[in-house]
Amino acid sequence: MDEDAETLYTQETNLMVEKQHAVRMIERAWCRYRDIRMFRVLKRSICSAENSVTSEVIKKLNPNEAKMLDDPTVTAKVRFSSSFSLLEPLQDVGFLLRS
Repeated sequence: MDEDAETLYTQETNLMVEKQHAVRMIERAWCRYRDIRMFRVLKRSICSAENSVTSEVIKKLNPNEAKMLDDPTVTAKVRFSSSFSLLEPLQDVGFLLRS
């Protein structure tokens, strides 16, 4: 009788361990999926900001240089660079002049 109870207990314990392992795998997969989606959203937002708000960003960062860029022959583009770590803020903001 004791052997049957011990075997049953061992089987139940193994089943619980397998369920916990499965839960951890699902949780890791969901977190990975969520992180990848968030990265894509942030990357697209930054890329669209580079193309659409150049003059406004430069005016806020350095008004004197923004006056130089009012010339229609000068093409400027704000470039945001970062390590794209979700835990760190943007590390560097700069702009490129194209003539």
